Amino acid sequence: MNPNQPFISLSPLSRDMSSKAGSLKFENIPTEDEWRIQTEDLKKYWVHPDALGKQPGFFPTWRLNDGTLRTPDNTSFDGGDRIPGWVRDGIKYDYTRMLSRQTFAYGALFNLTGDRKLLEYHKQGVKFLLEHAADPEGGFYTKFKNRSPVTTDRLHRTSQDQAYALLGLAMNAYLTGNPEIIDILIKSQKFIYGSYYDPHENIIRWTFEDGDGEKADQQDLVAHLDQLNSYMMLAWRQIPENMRGYWTDTIRQTIDCINSRFYNSEQNTFIGCINPSAGTDDKNDYGHRIKSFWLEYMAAHALNDRKLADFARVGMQETLCQALKPDGRGWYQSEKDGDRDAHWWVYAELDQSALTLALTGHFFVPETIRVLMNEHTDHEYGEWKFGLKTHMWRNGFHSTEHALIGTILSDTLREKSKSDTVLYFAPENPSDMIYTPYIYGGDVTAVKMKDETAEVHFTDIGLPKILSN
Repeated sequence: MNPNQPFISLSPLSRDMSSKAGSLKFENIPTEDEWRIQTEDLKKYWVHPDALGKQPGFFPTWRLNDGTLRTPDNTSFDGGDRIPGWVRDGIKYDYTRMLSRQTFAYGALFNLTGDRKLLEYHKQGVKFLLEHAADPEGGFYTKFKNRSPVTTDRLHRTSQDQAYALLGLAMNAYLTGNPEIIDILIKSQKFIYGSYYDPHENIIRWTFEDGDGEKADQQDLVAHLDQLNSYMMLAWRQIPENMRGYWTDTIRQTIDCINSRFYNSEQNTFIGCINPSAGTDDKNDYGHRIKSFWLEYMAAHALNDRKLADFARVGMQETLCQALKPDGRGWYQSEKDGDRDAHWWVYAELDQSALTLALTGHFFVPETIRVLMNEHTDHEYGEWKFGLKTHMWRNGFHSTEHALIGTILSDTLREKSKSDTVLYFAPENPSDMIYTPYIYGGDVTAVKMKDETAEVHFTDIGLPKILSN
């Protein structure tokens, strides 16, 4: 971020809405039982037999909304409408990023429930990613065709896809503290930054060569943002102390690059693509905007960077105020789309950010979470509605992360320091395992081991604690 660039200030609208934060509106904060029901509703879709695939850990990208497998010749929506061309063109592939997201989802569901069957599915995903999706020449294959990895697109693989391949592994590091997985994450991070980072331009390249719909000169926000989002923030606390300083410096460097290259101070937003002639600039929505501020806000507290924290907090407040519908029961997709409802993942990111700011009294909890639970959740087949439940960019990541963060933060918002939040882990070595409530901070009050599962009790949950190098 340009040090001479002034921080944004709250608009009158933002000041008015944030002033309501003192009254948390407890009726809008779901109870522990309600989150448990939501988790079970989500789980239905992911434990369907067709969700597991025909090979352990090779989770199919494409399924119908009732959970059954979608075949390549079935190119219609469940309601009969034709699928858009971008979906139809991709249906012949299974995508590594979706395998990784589903691996994350099983881990998040285990973290919430302690169900060892979910942990088994999670570990199957980790095993498949390492044994079949990892490219011996570095990084990960990005897609599979006829159950075999596509090996000819190495120069067209995006830095974003390389990041998302690590999402399931980062969840495993968080749940287990497995040193082998942590070492793979460290080596993978070095591969991504060593291959894609251009020190002369101070930017992470999108890809190496034009092709497969990608442009080599594309300068993209998510090439940077999803390094933080997919693995760096979640694995940060598990990184050994002798490597943590480097990891911390890389997180700070990535944030500085995002803010200096992609932040638009006049509009208080992030530019999705600096040179849209090289690629579509389709990321100027409230989702990418709030996710950028949220990740920076969380990182700032771990870094003990007050200036960055203030910048990100105000950005979050402004974004939430603009995105929230007047009745407080839903979110908009973006400023330019007028009255268009938020996509599933944008909805999740906005909810999570509102809960996060409510921790410190800088925002209130809107009714959107209850609306999501009651109106946008498929109670029969599982998962959220919002159109196709799975495709080349949608899987269980956002819904299960939403349930995990929602459960953690709702409990502490209701009970404050008296809260007793229980999460489940599967430590490889219980004696030196680092337990945290996802990427938030909290005090561990008890660890109860049973059948290699750790039932961990947290209290005083809040923003991330300061991490030393």
